[in-house]
Amino acid sequence: MIAQGVQLMIIGMSVVFMFLIVLVVFMSLTAAIVKYFPEQAATESATVSSGATKSASAPDASGSKLQAALAAVSVHHRRRNRK
Repeated sequence: MIAQGVQLMIIGMSVVFMFLIVLVVFMSLTAAIVKYFPEQAATESATVSSGATKSASAPDASGSKLQAALAAVSVHHRRRNRK
């Protein structure tokens, strides 16, 4: 009875361990592939943020100030965290 429990525990832990290894490999491959497409991701985020700003109820003047501030923060963050 205890031997079956230990066997089940080892099988379960092995399955979880293998799943985690596959997950790490998949994430590493995804990161390597995405590294070659930075412009597309930046364009998509700009499209999403401009659409969100237009739908906000803020006036155009403060909206453009907010957009400029967010762009400045984004540039600062990217320069600071470059590797």
